[in-house]
Amino acid sequence: MPQYGISPAGFSIKPLTQILADYQASWLANVDATADLSPTTPEGQILGIIANNDAELWELAQAGWNAFNRQAVEGAGLDALGALTGTPREGASYTQVVGSLTLAAGTYAAGALVASVAGNASLTFANVLAVTSTGGVNTVLMQAQTVGPTPSINPGTLTVISTPVMGWTAVTNAVAQSQLGAVAQSDTSYVVLQIEELAGEGASNASATQAALVALGASLVPPVNVTAEVFENTSNAPIVLGSLTLPANTFAPIVYEPTGALAALPALIAQTIYNNKPAGIASYGTTTGTVVDPVLGNILVQYTIPTAVPIFVTATVVLRPGFALPGVGGITAAIQAALVAAAIAPTPEGGVPPAGQLTPGSPVIGSQLEAVIMSVPGILDMSGLLFGTTATPATSTPIAISPTNVATIAASTAATNILVVQSSGPL
Repeated sequence: MPQYGISPAGFSIKPLTQILADYQASWLANVDATADLSPTTPEGQILGIIANNDAELWELAQAGWNAFNRQAVEGAGLDALGALTGTPREGASYTQVVGSLTLAAGTYAAGALVASVAGNASLTFANVLAVTSTGGVNTVLMQAQTVGPTPSINPGTLTVISTPVMGWTAVTNAVAQSQLGAVAQSDTSYVVLQIEELAGEGASNASATQAALVALGASLVPPVNVTAEVFENTSNAPIVLGSLTLPANTFAPIVYEPTGALAALPALIAQTIYNNKPAGIASYGTTTGTVVDPVLGNILVQYTIPTAVPIFVTATVVLRPGFALPGVGGITAAIQAALVAAAIAPTPEGGVPPAGQLTPGSPVIGSQLEAVIMSVPGILDMSGLLFGTTATPATSTPIAISPTNVATIAASTAATNILVVQSSGPL
């Protein structure tokens, strides 16, 4: 007879037919050996009801057993298992596109500028952040108002002002979407993520803290892409880390998220660091959050939001013969939008950082900027690329960036910080 319940092979559920047969055998052995236990008799009906109830309990026991088996649990059960190990499911994301908006001078609140794709009035986008315009064309990050997948946003199709706003006269997108929305992570992919993070991050160490901060960004609604680094000084002497002098026996979390949404949640950042911090050493940084420890009371947790270093770019380009880019701003706006999108583009899971990505401590490299510019449709050739940290860029060699700083090419300043010169012939 097969063994039901917990065994060395796992958990085996007793089927309804076996439960009913066991009750019938017990009745015949202990109550009345000649009883008619067919389903049409009262005794048979009673045993059938009891057997059905027991079958439900067996199913519940199996669910409880499988609650810690990633290969056998799904949905909410898999989310609960991820919560225990500190690996939240990646939520649904929004499609984003860098738009070129013609605005009068003034400030426009986040979400106030709503535009739709030509021919698809229901596919609307709104500005993610507040926009301060000095007049003219502004490069603005626009986000779909509905979470999840959308059709691709082709260049020059985000052109309809859905909600008229005083001072806003035109909109377009020089390049396709910078991020395509997606549904929440599937159970199959989520199981793989849990296994990878458990294997990679350890516990109570620098990598665990780093992984937890990245997971924190993914858990926000809408999710954001977080870049985190954790530097440890386990020596008995201070060390210099960019603008920080890290005292002995401390660790320094560096937390970067391009939109600023996570920086506005210091208590949440501090709690995440505290829950996953390296054991036995104190945190250090330029920003402080407070955590309430059930035993120790209020604890100050320090971390650093890297200081933005705006990058200025000048490039000379040649268009392909007969090429004309439609929309406001032309090729200049297209290049500005491409550089802005590349600077904040996330690294694909298991992949390599995309060209032009800028993260804390990463240098600014001319070939990376060139790769982004040359990917813009219509560019035949380019030369004379200069970049720097002042309004008159004068270098083509890599610029070193401190771990506590991050080079930025922002939508709000792209129109003034990125200069494009068009040449009439091959360079």
